[in-house]
Amino acid sequence: MKFTTLLPMRFNDGREVPADQISRILDELALQFSGCSDEGITKGQWLDPKDRTLYRDESRRVSVSCDNRLLLEAAAGSG
Repeated sequence: MKFTTLLPMRFNDGREVPADQISRILDELALQFSGCSDEGITKGQWLDPKDRTLYRDESRRVSVSCDNRLLLEAAAGSG
């Protein structure tokens, strides 16, 4: 099983997410799932369903491959 998640590079208020915070998340993923791939920066956009504001942002794309039995554990960590 492989899943991919995006780690935002900025908080909603525009402040940068500290590099050490992103490093900690990557380390936790590697420990929890025996590895992860930091696939670099990706640019995207999303539309806020409440006020229809269009946001453009940059995120780190991270992929994890794991045994299917860890799927529930992965999903629980995303909330």
